[in-house]
Amino acid sequence: MKAEQLAFDLPARLTPDVADSLYAAGFFDGEGCVSVGKVGKKTPIYRSQVNVQQTVLLPLEWLRDRWGGKIYNSHPPGKRNRVQSWQWVLPEGRQAAFLEDVLPYLKVKRPVVENALSLLRLKAKRPRGEKLTETSRAEHEAHVQTHRGFGLAHSHQRGDWTT
Repeated sequence: MKAEQLAFDLPARLTPDVADSLYAAGFFDGEGCVSVGKVGKKTPIYRSQVNVQQTVLLPLEWLRDRWGGKIYNSHPPGKRNRVQSWQWVLPEGRQAAFLEDVLPYLKVKRPVVENALSLLRLKAKRPRGEKLTETSRAEHEAHVQTHRGFGLAHSHQRGDWTT
């Protein structure tokens, strides 16, 4: 399959069960990334990102089949002696379902995921397109600061904080 064909945002085809959530939690705890951040200063956009980068495509397709999302060709083979790798990315609208399914079984990323879920719930309360009030902006900003407080490494190339 060509990489271009992997980048479509697909809905979940299967309903995950408890065994799926257990496996996904372990895999995500070790290989995944959840980040909370903002873009812009004057009118900031607060967002979370959920993704997994992997050199083996099969587990990413497995995740996509159960929780939806996109798979990108992250590193084409041969570039600076890199091995082919892919990245599974969940758009914000699909993140809460995945994070809630894996949360009970996480060991490493639990606090980061709880913070991201809290931000997603806060954003879900606000009507789309409505501007942030000062109080609301402070609430959103608190999630970014909480995330930074976890002491995670910041990647300037990707613009996110990874665990």
